[in-house]
Amino acid sequence: HSTRRESVSAQGQRRPPRGEASGLVWHSLHSPLGSALGSTADQKPMVCKLRHCSMPQLAALLALVSSTCAHLHVARSPQSGLSSVPIPARTVNKGLSSRTKVPRNMQSTRGLLHLTPLAGGPSGSARRHAEPVCTQPDSFWDKGCILRPSSFPGWDARAAAMPCVLPPCPERPMWQMWYYGRATDEWANGVSAFLPTGAVGLAESADGLHWVKVAGVEAGGAFLTPSQDPDAWDNLHVGVTDVHSLPGGSLLMLYLGGSKEAVEADGLGGAPIAGMRMRPGAAVSRNGREWEKRGAPLLEPGLPGEWDSLFASWLRAVPQSIDQPDGPWIATYHALQPADIEGTAPCWAVGAALCRAGHPLGPYEKLGRVLEGGGVGSWDEQGIGTRHMLHHKGELWMMYEGVDAKGTHALGLAKSADGGFTWRKQAGPVFEPRTGAPVWDSKNVGTPWLVRLKDGRFRLYYIGTGKDVDGKINYAIGAAESIDDGLERWKRVKSTVDMKDAS
Repeated sequence: HSTRRESVSAQGQRRPPRGEASGLVWHSLHSPLGSALGSTADQKPMVCKLRHCSMPQLAALLALVSSTCAHLHVARSPQSGLSSVPIPARTVNKGLSSRTKVPRNMQSTRGLLHLTPLAGGPSGSARRHAEPVCTQPDSFWDKGCILRPSSFPGWDARAAAMPCVLPPCPERPMWQMWYYGRATDEWANGVSAFLPTGAVGLAESADGLHWVKVAGVEAGGAFLTPSQDPDAWDNLHVGVTDVHSLPGGSLLMLYLGGSKEAVEADGLGGAPIAGMRMRPGAAVSRNGREWEKRGAPLLEPGLPGEWDSLFASWLRAVPQSIDQPDGPWIATYHALQPADIEGTAPCWAVGAALCRAGHPLGPYEKLGRVLEGGGVGSWDEQGIGTRHMLHHKGELWMMYEGVDAKGTHALGLAKSADGGFTWRKQAGPVFEPRTGAPVWDSKNVGTPWLVRLKDGRFRLYYIGTGKDVDGKINYAIGAAESIDDGLERWKRVKSTVDMKDAS
């Protein structure tokens, strides 16, 4: 989305400023795009109007639809006439980059796409794509929301979650947000998804509030996707959990990976669950675009009977001492305690691990549980999940996601004076969902990420959930800023998502 003024045509349509592009909007002249791409019966060509499209967005779009369409025709439609060029699917099967050379008659911010659906996807079976999800009224996004799922079938069409935000630096002049999401209600191999994880993508911003999604080189425009190895520990779904800048401009990403191995979760009932066995891993990038996974996971789930035997994931790490970045690093992760541990119901808890190598790549020594939910009736009675740590006022602070008895998620604070070995909670939540209102973060708030601003205040990036017009849970990303230089009082920012276009 452009932060400059947009002009308006004589017909009242918005135009992006010269050299810029705003979001993609689909107008199907025959049927919704999601239905058309998944159809096995209707082989009629479908025409989609694509306005305010940048070249990188168009490249990602072509890579996405090429495996589902037998023929592609991309054309611009000036008032004086129509010129068209066919694009063989084989030219985009492996994806296009923003540097791809495009025929002159495609170099327009407005055009038409003519799509002829195949009988099925690459495997011959029909592919299911998410319907456009950004159909809520404007009031749904009224406050706080800065990034939401895409309105076209991309890698994050169904969910956008877990923001990991890096402010600008000499090597990277733009703000960067790494986040995870998924395209449909399924993970790889048709497995039903119970988390918003799936793949990892990137958005960039000039101010940390107005974001533009960046097309990646992986399927659907993502940057990190599940392994293709059927025996890999991350072959079902992945999700970013932490990002660190390295000397020279390289980046280090900590991510979670889930496998197809089905495990039983005591106390949850039902059949064994695929995707529950999650582990943390690492990937590195020299340019922030191509990522190389580091192989083996950094931690393993505990043995049967231990508190973290189901999974050990959502790893985040910081130096124990702000003055010794090359010293030991403390990492926290969380797990779902099975029901038979100490006779309790299933609940979330936080564990810690220590790396003495001077970086967060391991090896790690597990230190056991360090933070658990409160007593009966407390706001975090059901336990503690995702969290973010930072050094503040001489101590290590943690903002964490707590869950009450009704399943409502809110954010609270804890502090550590010994480098993360022990923690003491602050009383009550400091950031809560706007319950009772039909808005995007009315159900839950979670996955906190904190950034210190130049004026000494803080900005909080978080995920919000709320039910959309179809009754489905909607995952989007929001921001709030602290009232002062503390972490206790927050005010949501003005929503920056476009009420008309896709994010």
